[in-house]
Amino acid sequence: MAEEVSHKTAFSWSNFLTCFLVSIGCVGFGYPSAMTAPMLAKASFPEFTGLGDVEGIHKDKSALAGSIGGIFQAGAVFGVLLSTQITDRFFQGMGSWGFLSVAPAFTAELSHPAYRGLTSGLCGVMLGLGYATASYFGLAFRYTDNKAAQWRGPSGLAMVWSVIVLCALPFIPESPRFLLMHGRKDEAWKVVARLHASKRDPEQVFAREEFYQMQVQAEQDRSKPASWRVLLSKAHRKRVMLACGLTVLGQSTAVLVIQNYAPIFYKALGFDSHQTLEIQSGRDSIAFFGNIVGALLLDRFGRRRLLLIGVFACTVCVSINTAMVAEFTGTMNSAGLGVGIAALFVYLCFYACCVDAPMFVFIAEIFPNHLRAKGISLSIAALALSDILYLQVAPYAFAHVGWKFFLLFIILSILGWIWLYLLFPETKGVPLEEMADILGEKTEVAVHMSDLKFDREAGVTVVHGEGTKVDILPKPGSLPQHVEQIGVKSQV
Repeated sequence: MAEEVSHKTAFSWSNFLTCFLVSIGCVGFGYPSAMTAPMLAKASFPEFTGLGDVEGIHKDKSALAGSIGGIFQAGAVFGVLLSTQITDRFFQGMGSWGFLSVAPAFTAELSHPAYRGLTSGLCGVMLGLGYATASYFGLAFRYTDNKAAQWRGPSGLAMVWSVIVLCALPFIPESPRFLLMHGRKDEAWKVVARLHASKRDPEQVFAREEFYQMQVQAEQDRSKPASWRVLLSKAHRKRVMLACGLTVLGQSTAVLVIQNYAPIFYKALGFDSHQTLEIQSGRDSIAFFGNIVGALLLDRFGRRRLLLIGVFACTVCVSINTAMVAEFTGTMNSAGLGVGIAALFVYLCFYACCVDAPMFVFIAEIFPNHLRAKGISLSIAALALSDILYLQVAPYAFAHVGWKFFLLFIILSILGWIWLYLLFPETKGVPLEEMADILGEKTEVAVHMSDLKFDREAGVTVVHGEGTKVDILPKPGSLPQHVEQIGVKSQV
């Protein structure tokens, strides 16, 4: 009987660095997304745009100030004031939200299933880095005497991240699953051999078996229709509801309302503009480090467990902050104000680690090859639409019901936690080709990795199912020479 080789392979730095380069573009989303709060916290920007003065945002302009964040979320233009700034936010929104739809899918398709939480979770890490750098640049430019530079400088630095990604593109390979879906088998194997090879697995057992599974599944998926109607059909409706429901739930914890209206909250709690920028910088640093912790924990504890912990903790923190705002706004009670600020810090710890990190990983995993791009796009669109709704409603809600507006987020978060507990599946360690199994769609899986056993005597063949022998790789001569020479004897 042929000796079996474990599917567990060593961590690949090549795979990690490739996913790292891809995810850098997510900084280009997080940075402009978080830039609204530092800009509104400075007197120079509200004065220049007519939104306010040294005392802060005028009450009758709070809705327009909020729309700056909303326009970025929508990639749409409302009104005729602030034309340059609004146009800038429109194009930033188009580009960065488009990249946010691509990066999670790209990293998930490049990742080893055992480490996909870490490598695909880099998207969340880079979002956190974008939030943090936006706040720190906003604080740094606060010290210049040039009022225009105070907000133009950090706003212009948003282009740096896009330039970095453009320079990195020549070194980033195409997704092997994309290549297989387009019949480019030789190129796909080159990518898999490069990214999933391991010195601990000199015969490249896992890479060969994984490639065979990818190839068979791609052949099956390639023959299926991939229209929007198919995505929304009964067969795939559960995936859509899980992915879109998760992105909407993430925003329903009040994350962007807190982020974009933070200067207003801090002013209500008695902090001046400089203190607000310092608090914001420290708080956004948590988003970066929290996502790092979350990415490291995803492959150990799973997506479902982290999400349950995160949504529960966020609900508790928002409840505490709401109570403090309701009780102590307009007073000099420093203890109550301090508890309110602390609740926001703890909130972001749990959101970054246990909601932000697994959210982008999950929506990239759950869809099949032929519908993954459309599925992620729809999920990100649901996220953006929920952001638009909350950010546009927020100024009117704060003006008319005040702190009671946060009761909406508390109720939605509680309902979302129950939904997660009852219906949400675990995807940790499951190959992308086998996701249909956890959704009860077993006939959609072309071949299971557990059915593939490496036969040392045969060299490049595996035993599939009931002992059927199949070739994993193309025949010799069909691949470039350096691809065939990966440490295994060729056999046809």
